[in-house]
Amino acid sequence: MNTPLDGKMRVSQMPRKRESGFTLMEVMIVTVVLTIMAMVAIPTFISLLPGMRLNGSARDIFVVMNQTRMRAVAENTIGIIKFDPSNNTFTAWLDDGPAGNNWALDASDTSIKSGSMETGVSISSTTIPSHTFGYNSRGLPVGTPGAYAVTLTNSEGDTQQVQVNALGIIKMP
Repeated sequence: MNTPLDGKMRVSQMPRKRESGFTLMEVMIVTVVLTIMAMVAIPTFISLLPGMRLNGSARDIFVVMNQTRMRAVAENTIGIIKFDPSNNTFTAWLDDGPAGNNWALDASDTSIKSGSMETGVSISSTTIPSHTFGYNSRGLPVGTPGAYAVTLTNSEGDTQQVQVNALGIIKMP
């Protein structure tokens, strides 16, 4: 390489470093592609929400019924679940207070869980007498023998059931 007499390199003679990064055009293209993908994905996701909320509410009821059954067996008492279709809520407790097995939630009873349905989901019907269901200390349904169901409905009219058979086994068909 030729260098001038003063020992300084000219700009044209300086070794060039490899420049890295993206051009403005590349950034714009990626932004447009991501925007188009989001425009397709977001409405699809929003349309799935009612079904996901329905399944989530059904799973909540399934879980609380199983918890109530297990706690009734573990603590040798009666476990009660009361559904309130008008408010779309449920309450589960162990009927173990000094008042005895009165099927009413007393201050001394052990609460298991209270909850409500997800937004847009309602308890449309139950085949449970008085919307109150119980398990005895052996995990079997208390009261009239038979199969029971709680039916949930979402804002799109889809339904999901939580069923209990005569042996107390809970399932979501």
